[in-house]
Order: sequence, then structure tokens, then C-alpha cells
Amino acid sequence: LLGTGRALLDRVTAGEASVPFITVNGSEFLEMLVGVDQRGFVTCLQWLEKNAPCILLIDEIDAIGGKQGQGHRGARNEQENTLNQMLVEM
Repeated sequence: LLGTGRALLDRVTAGEASVPFITVNGSEFLEMLVGVDQRGFVTCLQWLEKNAPCILLIDEIDAIGGKQGQGHRGARNEQENTLNQMLVEM
């Protein structure tokens, strides 16, 4: 649903709730984490907890997820681990 104003709605909601609004692109988020194992993700979570309450929008989150269970090794397993950890934290 390109151009439907979802990010704007999230930004307005954050403004009405008087909480910080953080947005990150899913593929950029993944690039930041690949090769850093889950320490980078944990650091990100700690930052979010420190700034809580806040609204985090991970735009194009499907760049992180893909199809589970099809990772064989390397970056794909890391993507699955990151996604699983993110789901646990949510």
C-alpha cells in the first residue's frame, strides 16, 4: 500500500501521545545488524527502552523477515535470528 499515509498516521499518533517517533527502513536496519550478531540489535533495544515510551516504525519490515525456515547458513540464519528476537521483544 504505497503512499497511503501510514507513516504520517504513525507520526501524528506519536505527536498526539507526546512520545518520540523513530522510523527506520527495514533493509537499512538489517544492514546495520548483519555481521554484528545480536549485540547490535540488543543495543538498539536498549536505546529504545531508554527512550520509552516511543513509537518505532520499521518501514518495509519484510526486508528483515522473508520466509522463515529456509535459511541454510550465514546471513540468512542471522536474519531469522534477528527477526525472532524482534518478535520476542515486541
